[in-house]
Amino acid sequence: MVNRMARILLVEDDRIIVAALTRALVDAGHVVRATAQAADALRIVTEDRPDLVILDLGLPDIDGADALRMMRGVSDVPVIVATARRSEVDIINLLNAGADDYVTKPFSGGTCWPGSPRCSGAGGARPRRCRASRSAPS
Repeated sequence: MVNRMARILLVEDDRIIVAALTRALVDAGHVVRATAQAADALRIVTEDRPDLVILDLGLPDIDGADALRMMRGVSDVPVIVATARRSEVDIINLLNAGADDYVTKPFSGGTCWPGSPRCSGAGGARPRRCRASRSAPS
């Protein structure tokens, strides 16, 4: 597997998280573009075609879960959802909506980013497209 520099779109409105993740990802050799708005992220995904999106769900303009569904309408870019939502139903719904993987907050810098063992993302192979094995209860 050949590691390469990935273009990562970080969609997060918490400045502390943006700074920490940007530093970790840049130190790992990736290029990071950050935005706090889902609407901007949708534009960037269609225009700039990043290699990976790290998507927060609690965004100020559009809920991240809705933004994920919109992204899936225009792109198959790998998306890792970073969320404080921990319920099994929420996670299943996110995976069924098109998330490739997820991490729950709080997380450490090496949790599931490009090149980490859990997620062979933009640092090498694309993350696997996960689908929940069962449906969320109605």
